[in-house]
Amino acid sequence: MPKTRSLRATFWGPALAPLLWGCPALGSVEEPAPCTIHVAADGGLDSADGSASGPLGSVHEAAARIGQSKEDVVVCLGPGNHRLNGKPLELDSRHNVPGQTVTWRSRDSES
Repeated sequence: MPKTRSLRATFWGPALAPLLWGCPALGSVEEPAPCTIHVAADGGLDSADGSASGPLGSVHEAAARIGQSKEDVVVCLGPGNHRLNGKPLELDSRHNVPGQTVTWRSRDSES
């Protein structure tokens, strides 16, 4: 079950909370899944472990590591411009792991 944070009392105010109890689309927000692979726009190394403190240096390396996991993967791209250096980002059947969900998302500078 995904973790949710209630917006009923904070965003809509206590007066509207009873009206929104049965409406998850309006009454709660799903927390994003934690990053499993971090990619820096500059300063990362492809030989790093891909953690927040050791981000990868390219989206190409992140794509190569997706197929190495059987679990869901969340690739978080650090702020800035991610350059492909003239090499296309190729995704193919190696990146299709049955039952695995892969999410690519941006990461703001504070996280």
